[in-house]
Amino acid sequence: MDKETETDKLVKRFSIGVIITVIFTIPVIIFIINKFIYKDSSIINKVNNKDTFVVLVKDSKCKKCSKLKELIIDSNYSYAELNQEDTTRYNKTIKKLNLSTDDVTAPTIIYVNKGKTYSFIVNASMKDFKEYLDYLKKIR
Repeated sequence: MDKETETDKLVKRFSIGVIITVIFTIPVIIFIINKFIYKDSSIINKVNNKDTFVVLVKDSKCKKCSKLKELIIDSNYSYAELNQEDTTRYNKTIKKLNLSTDDVTAPTIIYVNKGKTYSFIVNASMKDFKEYLDYLKKIR
């Protein structure tokens, strides 16, 4: 009987040790993943580098987005795409651009000049988007 009791004590101590190890290991792993593996979006990197570029905010329901992308490419802008459905990255990027998620919906074109949000146009007609891009060419 003493051997079973001694074995039970060892099993309990071992179980407690495993539980404590798991409790402390999981947050450390999550921290390491977030700190070293998760990369900021290319938009945030461009803002931090004080680049001048255009952001196309899009989602899967956006019918104009592919045409807008072509329009941006034809206008020879450096650009990046921001998917509104990737909520974590979207919210972080919009905050970095000093905008509110209430201000932006797909499709939106945001002009960033030297790392600062200069202007944006939201859910306009294709003609208005084209005029906006032509305007940006003049002030570049």
